[in-house]
Amino acid sequence: MALPGANLIINNEGSTDSLNVTWTPPSGAESQNVSWYLADGDGNDIMYYAVFNGSESQYLIEDLTAGALYIVTVTAYNGTNSSSAEEEGRTLPNQVDLSPGDSTTHSVSASWDKPAGVVDQYIISCSNGTASPATIDADSDHPVIASCTGLYQAGDEYIMTVISISGDQTNEASIMLRTLPNSVVLVEGMSTTNSVSANWVDPAGLVSSYAIGCSNGTANPSSISVTAEAQYNATCEGVYEPGANYTMTVTSFSNGENNSAEIILTAVPLPPNLQPSVSTETSVSAVWRHPGGVIEEFEVKCSYGTPGDITEGYLGDQDLYQVSCENVSTPGDTYLMTVTSISGQQENPAEVDLTACELTRIA
Repeated sequence: MALPGANLIINNEGSTDSLNVTWTPPSGAESQNVSWYLADGDGNDIMYYAVFNGSESQYLIEDLTAGALYIVTVTAYNGTNSSSAEEEGRTLPNQVDLSPGDSTTHSVSASWDKPAGVVDQYIISCSNGTASPATIDADSDHPVIASCTGLYQAGDEYIMTVISISGDQTNEASIMLRTLPNSVVLVEGMSTTNSVSANWVDPAGLVSSYAIGCSNGTANPSSISVTAEAQYNATCEGVYEPGANYTMTVTSFSNGENNSAEIILTAVPLPPNLQPSVSTETSVSAVWRHPGGVIEEFEVKCSYGTPGDITEGYLGDQDLYQVSCENVSTPGDTYLMTVTSISGQQENPAEVDLTACELTRIA
């Protein structure tokens, strides 16, 4: 009897769990069967399928292990005579199931677990940048991580492709990954006693919008869409305490990813309410209560003369301050004293005109 294997072909036809077996049945065959077993098995896991019609020429072997190599045998029978042909066939390995990993402004990453079945190696490629690593041996069941580094643009989309390899068979999976947008560089803007503000411009890369948050008060605006002007300002309004520090957060958004920047902003302190105090022929002085809020120090300037040391006392439950302009030039003249409340880089001055005593003349 002629062998049936002259045209024995085994093809997985893109399947991870089946092999399609085709052959030319020999002339005079009364029955045929197909058997298969794992090439790396122990030889005891053979399965049979009997094809009772001697003219059959195709059989689909199902429920196989992904990526595994099988030895397939077709046997034809004619009475007590038989002939066989044998070939190898391998199913496709399973694709990996990719999950997004950590991203930066110039890199993306993905992770995956080893899929079921047989996989020898993974090959990683990126639509831009460099795959790191480019190949990974599939010799562990632990999660695997790979990155695309040196990507061109922050806030953009990139594709990572991972190819599962088993023998001469491959199967690939891809995932869209996004770099983080660049965070903005915040610059302190105009402030008042109950508001703080910041300015910024569009950073390099892609950004579609910004969200603004304030540690106290209300952000105005709370969100901004990117425009062609590319220069922006936001304010934290109604902050609780003059002279205090507040944090503004501006978050850049692009393609579902975000990146934040923060800045500490100081509200303008309240100015002192200056009142004239004791004067002499050579000095003038003023007194004031603490105006409230946060004040780190007071700075004193005199239009003439030398500022003295600030003395601090109490009037009821309030701090009371007094200072003099000493060594003024002319008794009876008026001099300008300026006292500035200072908190951080913010200042708020107050002024008062003070008159030295007339020179006492003795008759």
